[in-house]
Amino acid sequence: MPARDDALAWLAVRGVQGAEVLLAAAGGRPLEVLDLVAAGVDAAAWRALPAAVARGRAQALAGWPVARAVDALQKLCHDAMVQASGGSARFFPSLPGGARLPALVAWSQRLSRTARHDEHPWNEALLIEALVAQGSRAWLAGAAPHAAPAFDTLPA
Repeated sequence: MPARDDALAWLAVRGVQGAEVLLAAAGGRPLEVLDLVAAGVDAAAWRALPAAVARGRAQALAGWPVARAVDALQKLCHDAMVQASGGSARFFPSLPGGARLPALVAWSQRLSRTARHDEHPWNEALLIEALVAQGSRAWLAGAAPHAAPAFDTLPA
């Protein structure tokens, strides 16, 4: 991968707005940034995703193919687990606090199972809504320990 400053300069020449946020979203890979932009993902949408998921608002991912949505949710779950463990987020500039690690681990496992079958002919809207709902429960479990179960209640 190129150095961060080199990647940002390369993206600037290509007119990418919010390149810093999108470069983090892409794990430092500038060609993936171009893929995100081509798919209609901008820095504002990326920054808004953690709060939308924490509130259970699946419409933030409306129109995203399952593979791209699952990838974004896996990155969000990763960052939330790191933050819950005392570390710093890698893919998102800021996250809501208070997510519970056991619920995040269950969500991570569900996302991994889904990623293995992302080419399945899912009802995309329902699948994404279910995945977002499980992610939201991780934050709800942290806000009010008895408000939602900390385990995966969705079918495998």
